Amino acid sequence: MRLGSSRCPGHARTWHRHIGMSYRPAAAPLGPRRVPLRFLLWALLVGLASTGCAQRGYDDYVPSPQLARRALEDALQTWQRGEHVHTLDRGDSVPVQPVDSAWTAGHKLRSFEVVGETHGDSPRCFAVRLWLDNQNDEQLVRYYVLGIKPLWVFRQDDYDMMAHWECPPELASREQPRGMALTATASK
Repeated sequence: MRLGSSRCPGHARTWHRHIGMSYRPAAAPLGPRRVPLRFLLWALLVGLASTGCAQRGYDDYVPSPQLARRALEDALQTWQRGEHVHTLDRGDSVPVQPVDSAWTAGHKLRSFEVVGETHGDSPRCFAVRLWLDNQNDEQLVRYYVLGIKPLWVFRQDDYDMMAHWECPPELASREQPRGMALTATASK
């Protein structure tokens, strides 16, 4: 009888405990290595997730001229119909988010004319003639269109204020709330 063999089924694996040895079963025969399914699924998930995390460049945020013009016209038509500023969900296309302080202030747009694309601080800049209800004169305004989803349609004045962290004049003239001003005694 060989050492460790027995007629008892579990005895071959437990005899080593009696003499203080550790038991290591013989290595599995060499053959093709099997990769656990869990590892494959995890690797696939990480691979798919990393493809969506690719960095976007500047040009990715510049819409095509046709898409930008259509977004601008959609925003101005919404204003002309008298609707409030909101994200325009166009169903089949990219949503549009207009930013226009005159529209937000409640001015009514009587009509408009998109003169065409022009140069500006944004790659998609359009010159637009606006006729408001409360004014007889036309206004020549620039609009910037940028973004992916949504497409942002900024009036140039609003874009400049946002880009330079400026406060509109009507808000800048307001008194600051108590406790907001920093003084030399408060900083001690």
